[in-house]
Amino acid sequence: MTPKTDPPRPVTPQIPPPAPSEEIRVKLVGNTGAVEFRGIRFGIGRATAGQRVCVMDAGNTVMVFDLRGTLIIEHPWPKPGTEHVSNGAPADQPLEPSNVSDVLIHQLPEMS
Repeated sequence: MTPKTDPPRPVTPQIPPPAPSEEIRVKLVGNTGAVEFRGIRFGIGRATAGQRVCVMDAGNTVMVFDLRGTLIIEHPWPKPGTEHVSNGAPADQPLEPSNVSDVLIHQLPEMS
């Protein structure tokens, strides 16, 4: 006697992966320290050149984070037609990233 087998199962259709979010993108920072998002180059500093960052459309602003979630810079959306937004820092002075741990480890001056 031949053993019974399970009946054939219907083929599960391939579900395509979700499309990238319209609000958050992972981008590569160019060698000039700028990242392009929605046709605009946002300067974030040469210290980040070659790194991947998360760029987020936060409504009225564009926020750029490193892959650990540290906010690198936040820019207001520029006027239509703008092609480049500077980071506002002098070329020889990189921006200081900020995150909660920086605030927590900051030494407060002694109180007298």
